[in-house]
Amino acid sequence: MATFNATLGPASPIVAGLAGEALFVLSGALWGVPFAALVRTPTIGKGIAFGLVPALWLWVVVAPVMLGKPVFFGFALPKLILPFVFNCLVWGTTVGWYAGADAPAADGEAQASVASS
Repeated sequence: MATFNATLGPASPIVAGLAGEALFVLSGALWGVPFAALVRTPTIGKGIAFGLVPALWLWVVVAPVMLGKPVFFGFALPKLILPFVFNCLVWGTTVGWYAGADAPAADGEAQASVASS
């Protein structure tokens, strides 16, 4: 919400909250495209690791440049934990599981299943 207000000017908390939620979902979906393109065998762990990039972007670029806050929000615990939870644990787990569920079996797994048949 603070980024929305800093970018587009002050708005009511309801408008800023709804816009923030919509932009969070949109940016998460868009961030899934490079994940699917760059990660050959998606897993939950790789999704969590990939989720560190937008969290670092928030801590290192958005906080100081757009919000005028210190890097890593001055190491305030809630502002470190929330991006990690949402970007890494929630988004990373979801995209890693979802992309990994549709991924074709690795060559070794495919050969092992053929050999056992």
